[in-house]
Amino acid sequence: MRLERYLVEQKIKVIIDDQIPHEARMDVRDIMRIGKKFFNLNKKQQEWVIAHEIGHWFRSKYVSLGEIMGWEEGENFWIFNPMNSEEGFADAFMYYLFDPNFFKKKHPERFKRMHGYVKNRNKYIKMVKDIMKETQ
Repeated sequence: MRLERYLVEQKIKVIIDDQIPHEARMDVRDIMRIGKKFFNLNKKQQEWVIAHEIGHWFRSKYVSLGEIMGWEEGENFWIFNPMNSEEGFADAFMYYLFDPNFFKKKHPERFKRMHGYVKNRNKYIKMVKDIMKETQ
């Protein structure tokens, strides 16, 4: 099965691609590929996967890689994935959207930094919901 949608406002193309081995993957060309494993998850897990992938997209558009790795002034985001800053940032973004109280309590400084990056949390929650509609 293959479904392609382009979400104009978000600039993310969504492709249902049963050839990828993951639940989802964000390509560098603003393409989110949704794999067949995604459909084995419950709705909440699906939302979190999409939020994680949007986190990759967001980082590539608005936050330098150097900043999340601590090469520039700022906090690194290894808190959620100590082996990979990219994955750590995407996880932090996911928590910022869907469990901000946990994120703020556990990592208040990084929460504040993420809040400074994102500015409009509801906009990105809406993106997740819009992409969820495209996958149903």
